[in-house]
Amino acid sequence: MNISTHHIDSSGKSHNRNFRMSKLAFIKHLAIAGQAYSPSPQKLFRTIGMLLHYSHYMQSRAFNAGRFSEPPITLSDPTEKAQFSNLAGKAIADFLSKRIDNSLFTVNYESAMRIQGHKLKGQRPDLIAYTQNSIFAIEAKGRHQPNSGNMTVHKAQSQTGPIPVNFSIACVSYNLFNNVACNYHDPFIDNIEYDNTSLGILSRNYYKDILEFLNSDGFDFEETEIQ
Repeated sequence: MNISTHHIDSSGKSHNRNFRMSKLAFIKHLAIAGQAYSPSPQKLFRTIGMLLHYSHYMQSRAFNAGRFSEPPITLSDPTEKAQFSNLAGKAIADFLSKRIDNSLFTVNYESAMRIQGHKLKGQRPDLIAYTQNSIFAIEAKGRHQPNSGNMTVHKAQSQTGPIPVNFSIACVSYNLFNNVACNYHDPFIDNIEYDNTSLGILSRNYYKDILEFLNSDGFDFEETEIQ
């Protein structure tokens, strides 16, 4: 799938760019967007589950033509279609955050709020993304309509929430079932220091999850005595 992307960078410059995303990459980002970076069997199960559950929306012929497919009429479900559109927008935002802003991983904004002890109230973006030296928020949307909606509103929401970030992104994917396009706009926030509080906690969880992943329940161990 080619994603035609209108990118406005932190200096306000506008760029029209195309990004190629394979079906495998989309499935991966569909499953891991907002799930941090620690490996676990649950993420593997989640990826397989996403592939099976939303297979009608990812038929190869449509995907290779730059759009998502729709289920047969007998399985048509507007609620599920809206859910998939939302998840697809989040997956594309996760993908582009890595390609454009070099993010290492993303975390659901609400999870980051819980990690830092914030009360869950008020508006907030969808994701927090981490790079080696910065943190940024992403308001991610997926729309079946042939337009991105009001980007001013989306950009304003990307700047809400209590967590200090270096900048914020409004990433809106639209026209999902005809010809996928995306607006990736950066309303810059200046003079914010890098806050690694949640990153430190996530890093500790990362190594904890590795130990849980590499345990005797998931792997067979055999002790060998070397003579």
